[in-house]
Amino acid sequence: MERQISESFALMLASGLKGIHEEFEFSEQRLLDSVRQAATEGGLVKMAELRDGKALLSKLPNLKALLAASDIRVYDHEGLMLADGYFREPLEGERGVNKDMLARVLKGEDVSATIGDEDGIEFAALAQIRAKGELVGVLEVTKHLDYDLLTHMKNEFGVEIIVYNGDLPQATTIMNNSVFSDSNLKTLINKVNTQQRQIDKEMAIGGVRCYVAAKPMELDNGRTGVIVVAMSGEKTYRQRMILKIAAPLSVVILLLISFYVSRRVSLKVVEPIKTLCKVAQEISEGSGSASADIKSDDEVGVLADSFNKMIKELRMHQDHLNELVGEKTSELIETNAELLNEMVERKRAQAQRELTMNLLQNISDNVPGAIYQFRLHPDGSSCFPYASAAFRDIYRITPEEVRDDASRVFTVLHPDEHDDFLASIRKSATDLTHWHYEALLVFDDGTTRWALNSAMPQREGDGSVIWHGFVMDVTRRKQLEEELLELNRTLEQRVEDGISKIVYQKQMLIQQSKMAAMGEMIGLIAHQWRQPLNAIGLNVQDLKDAYDFGELDEKSIKQVVDITMDQINFMSKTIDDFKNFFKPSKMKLRFDVKKNIEEIFSMFQQVFVKARVDVSIKSVHDALLFTEGYPNEFKQVILNILNNSKDAISSKRDNSASSPTRGQIEIAIENSEQRDKIIISIRDNGGGIPEDIIGKIFDHYFSTKGQEGTGLGLYMSKTIVETNMGGTLTVRNVGDGAEFMISLDVEPHTQEDS
Repeated sequence: MERQISESFALMLASGLKGIHEEFEFSEQRLLDSVRQAATEGGLVKMAELRDGKALLSKLPNLKALLAASDIRVYDHEGLMLADGYFREPLEGERGVNKDMLARVLKGEDVSATIGDEDGIEFAALAQIRAKGELVGVLEVTKHLDYDLLTHMKNEFGVEIIVYNGDLPQATTIMNNSVFSDSNLKTLINKVNTQQRQIDKEMAIGGVRCYVAAKPMELDNGRTGVIVVAMSGEKTYRQRMILKIAAPLSVVILLLISFYVSRRVSLKVVEPIKTLCKVAQEISEGSGSASADIKSDDEVGVLADSFNKMIKELRMHQDHLNELVGEKTSELIETNAELLNEMVERKRAQAQRELTMNLLQNISDNVPGAIYQFRLHPDGSSCFPYASAAFRDIYRITPEEVRDDASRVFTVLHPDEHDDFLASIRKSATDLTHWHYEALLVFDDGTTRWALNSAMPQREGDGSVIWHGFVMDVTRRKQLEEELLELNRTLEQRVEDGISKIVYQKQMLIQQSKMAAMGEMIGLIAHQWRQPLNAIGLNVQDLKDAYDFGELDEKSIKQVVDITMDQINFMSKTIDDFKNFFKPSKMKLRFDVKKNIEEIFSMFQQVFVKARVDVSIKSVHDALLFTEGYPNEFKQVILNILNNSKDAISSKRDNSASSPTRGQIEIAIENSEQRDKIIISIRDNGGGIPEDIIGKIFDHYFSTKGQEGTGLGLYMSKTIVETNMGGTLTVRNVGDGAEFMISLDVEPHTQEDS
């Protein structure tokens, strides 16, 4: 037989149902917090990033035990299962059962829910696994609704609990299993499932009269269940009566005592009656320690003994109630502490999320260019779910204008770029490969701009593809690239012009060096001509004297003519030698270095004789003396070195009274050990070169002669030998002078200088 319950019991049952519902929500959140923390463990993150299913298979059972989970799975960033907690390798392309929840997590939201399946009702939590800010996987943990949790809720809310998954019982706190076959309970469950509303009844369950409330429960994955809470009628009545009878019982006891005392008055037992009255008064005032200390075998003694036993039972019930109140108070304090800690953690997490969002916003506002998300839907439409403020600076379109429709961006593409741009997006979506594209933008005012796009695609659960990337203005870089291309096109001609200019300048420097010595050479020519001219003058005077004295005949005339012509030929040869010396060499020729040295020395021999400098020229027997180069320039090198040695000897003689009266210059010619080089040594006794300037004497415009020097002689000599003839020219101090060393390649098979 079923009856409607009173309002007070209905309120108690409703409070229990509300507390159970809140406990379910707390259980979901606690599980989600644990899963989030587990998803940050370094080893798990690394395995998910590497998609290492085998490593995950060995790790998940331990993690499953740690979380007290009924099942655990790991998915990759596309939602494909990598491993579960049963040492089972997933099938290719296998996905989880909670697909809707998984899709939400892949979009960036950690979720928890109470769900039901064939195995029963369970709590599920899914959290993202991230590496370096990128989604690399998803951790899923499920935990069955079990007896321990129901027992906790029973103790918390003081009700018995039965949970049905559909119309089948899953868990209960009632130890009597026969309740599940109770026809009254089955009828109630069917009625709740049919009407989908809460029903409160007083009914018999398993032979026990109970106050029952049954409420339908809609699970997050679409399945349904029923929560039944029950309170034993007898137990409830007893608990309420214990609390209510204390005062009435005291009154009843007083009435009984009064009646008994009235009878004993006649028996002169006023004092025991007073004692009992006093104890009754103390009990009525709430004292739990009062007792009737009356020892007698009469009715008063029996009454006092019964009274004391009643007091003892009341005290025991009161102690039990105090103990229950203490336990509930402790549990309430612990619950409040847990709630407080949870609130603190939630506030801390919220503050951390806000800090992270502010940091991301600051980064997006300050990085070069703009960062964005671009989504391509299966139907071909597209949008930008997110774009930073700099997006407008590049495309001249606000992020709000393309949040739902990206077509505005395609309108600013150059007509020649449009098809290639869209084709590159489709290819990246198909292959899920990195998208990289430099697009030319054309705006309404005619201006153009180059934009570099770079993004990584990711397929979503509904078949869409979303790119996470950035775009930046590279117009200046493209301009520089075009300028560089133009520069490369003209570079070869500019290099050739530069080389020609450098060669011309070097030739001019060589010629300048020759011209610098021209004044001295003209003096040498005059000196060379002085003796022939004197000889010619004497012959002319002899011719006149012979004519005056009648001695002029054919023989004397012929003798004068021969002598005169010899002198004229010598003078002409001198002119030719100097003319050839000043003529620049236009092509490389094969020449004898010793012969060239002797020729240049013979031209200027009188200079060295006048300076009291002896010059010797020696070569090793059977030495290879031919090289390839520019003969006249080579003579210039030898003359420059000889002149420097002569000047050094003269300077030493002028500055030191103990210096030798005559200078010495020794020219030695030989071959290297491999006989592939001609080594020319020019050594003097002019005191050497100071160590602080010996490394500078070949520098451009460096001279030790002050205003008298040009600084070109040795510089041009080194240029001629090393740059034009491929040899080397070095100097060192030896003995009491300096030694110049010239090294040239032996060239025995090229055209010989005529």
